Amino acid sequence: MTMRHTLAFISAAVIAGLVAVACENDPVLRPRCHSDEECVETNGRPDWYCDASVGRCACRSDRACGDQEHCEPLPGGDGYCHPNRICEWNADCSQGEFCDIATSICRRSGCSIDLQCPEGHVCDADTSTCVPGCRTHGDCGYREVCLCETDGGLDGCECNAETEEGRRFCAKGTCYAGTCADDSHCEWGQVCVENPDPTNPLKVCVDDTRGPFCELCKLEPGNAFDRCDGAANYCLRDTTGPMPYFCGVNCVNGEPCPNGFTCADVLVLTSAECTSNDSCSPPASAPACESDDDCQRPSGRCVDGRCAGFCLVHEGGHSGFCSCVTDEECPTQSCDGGYCSISGTRCVKDEDCRDQIVCHVGQNGYGYCKIGRNCAPQEGVTCDEVLDIRRRNQTP
Repeated sequence: MTMRHTLAFISAAVIAGLVAVACENDPVLRPRCHSDEECVETNGRPDWYCDASVGRCACRSDRACGDQEHCEPLPGGDGYCHPNRICEWNADCSQGEFCDIATSICRRSGCSIDLQCPEGHVCDADTSTCVPGCRTHGDCGYREVCLCETDGGLDGCECNAETEEGRRFCAKGTCYAGTCADDSHCEWGQVCVENPDPTNPLKVCVDDTRGPFCELCKLEPGNAFDRCDGAANYCLRDTTGPMPYFCGVNCVNGEPCPNGFTCADVLVLTSAECTSNDSCSPPASAPACESDDDCQRPSGRCVDGRCAGFCLVHEGGHSGFCSCVTDEECPTQSCDGGYCSISGTRCVKDEDCRDQIVCHVGQNGYGYCKIGRNCAPQEGVTCDEVLDIRRRNQTP
């Protein structure tokens, strides 16, 4: 009985001794470093620090390593220097590694350029790790914008660097959702404006109510100047969607258009009605010609030694209007209330409105009278889409 107790006592003592030894050598319980300075001195290079979480010295960046080594920084790496392995693409590296295209070496963790970081993160050059942030809107997720702090609040971060190396010197911002930096972050037909809440620095997208954008209108036969809710807002023809006509909004004086819209020339035919080309006679100011080849800009016909326009009829129509070959065939306007009566350009006197409406060569080569400029949906955007967005935003 005594022997069994003795053996049990000895076994317990041995176990206790082993535990004590293990505790003394455990790096987690007994730190191997006490300060960053100690780690720099021990390794003889900068960018070493004492990491309390692992109780030892760890490298921060490649500067901590030898010429043919690189750092795998914590927390993604192990905090040690590793031999370089040259690569051209990820297939040259082992599983769990990637090819750092900036240095052409395989890495297990960290980063050297922003492209190696996930969405909403950029590469911190000091630590070679991905950190939350952004330098451009492209660094953020869908419907998010990259905003930087300025004296006036928050504005879109500007980074004009053309290389990944250059991006390192761009300001680092934060990705925000539910806001905008400019009109391009809004839906079609919207603009980015200051928040109505003065305590909220984030801008918001709102429907542009400065004019009847994309509202349905009716162009009366023979009236090329049908207006939509104001001078120089013209009823325009839509050739891309089911709406035959829609309202444009004046932008001749540099007024901005909402997202999805562009400021385009408003072109109309002359007021001369016709049923065939024979109805379009040469004006007195038409250039001389010997053949149709002499009437190319704009496209015309040589009639009795002078250029004349064509009779252009809409599909399914029986009559139309003549195209122009000279500016004199286009309508004249006067200064009315500080604006030219047709183009909507600012004016002081009638003379300011002369020579503004000219014969312009259209995409099909025919001559049209340019009477102004209106905001209209850009290529790939239809008024149906714009109106659907507006209806959806107005639904409570």
